[in-house]
Amino acid sequence: MPVGEGSIFGNGFIPPTPSLKTIYVGSDPNNNVTALNYSSYTRLIEGTGITILADYLANTITINSIAGSINTLESLTNTTNVGCGVNEIIKVNTTGYWNCSTDETGGGSIALDDLSNTIITSPVYPSMLFYQGNDNWIDKKFTINTKTCSGTDKISSIDNQTGIVTCSSDNTGSGPTILSSDITCSSVSPSYCTIFTIPLTSSSGNFVNIHMIGDSNTAGVAIQMRVQFDNAGNQGYCTYRTYTTATAETLDILAATTTTDTGETVWLAGANIPMPLDIVCAFETDSSAGNALVQIQMETTGTGTIQKGSYYVKTP
Repeated sequence: MPVGEGSIFGNGFIPPTPSLKTIYVGSDPNNNVTALNYSSYTRLIEGTGITILADYLANTITINSIAGSINTLESLTNTTNVGCGVNEIIKVNTTGYWNCSTDETGGGSIALDDLSNTIITSPVYPSMLFYQGNDNWIDKKFTINTKTCSGTDKISSIDNQTGIVTCSSDNTGSGPTILSSDITCSSVSPSYCTIFTIPLTSSSGNFVNIHMIGDSNTAGVAIQMRVQFDNAGNQGYCTYRTYTTATAETLDILAATTTTDTGETVWLAGANIPMPLDIVCAFETDSSAGNALVQIQMETTGTGTIQKGSYYVKTP
């Protein structure tokens, strides 16, 4: 029947249709919504962040979500910055809002001065960081004092805080101890000149080879040799070789506990011509050990020289 006057609906009223008879919102039938009857209706309710716009003439219902308007971080109501800079990150500030801040997690850099427990004062190359105590770090230039060890001494320690270098006698037995400069001697009995002071290893056997380059400024005037202890608890012998002619030598075997020297009065070489002077010693020491003193004197008036490059080797 045409809709119009006289219609059972009267006055052109458009009756409801079954277009929204059932609204499906899930797979569970209990989640489906239907109208109670043909003259009732089903209501769409706006949830949080949702807007619903119905257009009667266009027969449409438009459902909008606030998420559709969020296209930047700044669109969020609790974000305060607009466009972070290079190497900045979003962090929560003291008021609970998100804003841009320097990345201190490794992506950026930070000066040592910015650390609360680091005090940098005019650093120069090659300054280093030192722990000063009280949870403080400071810059400090580590230096080592200038030190030249004398004679056959060696560097035995370097203080890693003050840089002080300490020299001591080379008592390692790992190689020769070499005379660094000539030693001249004009002493005659009972005086002697000490050429080497050899530190001995305590409570142990000590084997010493001594090789000296000796010359006399007077032809035929011999250099006399001896080795003495400065500790009475040691004992042992030394053998000495002195060349007297082109085909002969004198062998002396003397205890280092006596004051006796080789007593040679025959010297092969002419004036100022060097000759080898060889001494071999075997010692046993007590707990004090001390040193073995290698000494020379002249047979009579004259000057003897033990030249640079003479050396000894001791084990252990």
